[in-house]
Amino acid sequence: MSTPALTQAQQQSLLRQLEYYFSDESFSFDDFLQSEADASGAVPVATLTAFPRIIAMLPEHTDEQRQAEVLVAVALSDSVVKSGDGHIKRLFPLPQDDPAADRSLFLGGFRKGVPEPEVRAAIAAHARAEAFGPIVSVRRLRDLRR
Repeated sequence: MSTPALTQAQQQSLLRQLEYYFSDESFSFDDFLQSEADASGAVPVATLTAFPRIIAMLPEHTDEQRQAEVLVAVALSDSVVKSGDGHIKRLFPLPQDDPAADRSLFLGGFRKGVPEPEVRAAIAAHARAEAFGPIVSVRRLRDLRR
């Protein structure tokens, strides 16, 4: 049985839902999802595709087809990644588990989708750049509720 290909809007909606499941706002408080995660924090794709919201997003898909669509969507993410065979996990640790959290800062004013090298260059060009220390990582803050 053939299913219709997802539109870009449907794929983005699916991606945003998956990213929300693993976001600081949700994953930190989701006892069920955490109980399904292995030691590395990876959750089986089959667990996610059994969620009613994912089923409602892909009503004409079989479970195997939903799993395939989820993996395609995850490949587009900058916060959730495929882990091993058929698992998904957060790219970055939860704030309470992040050893760099006390050395983090928030920068505003960048346009959406600005490339990481541009962010690094802007920080390096700041008059007090040396006070910031080396840049370990750049993470984008997004509002997943939109």
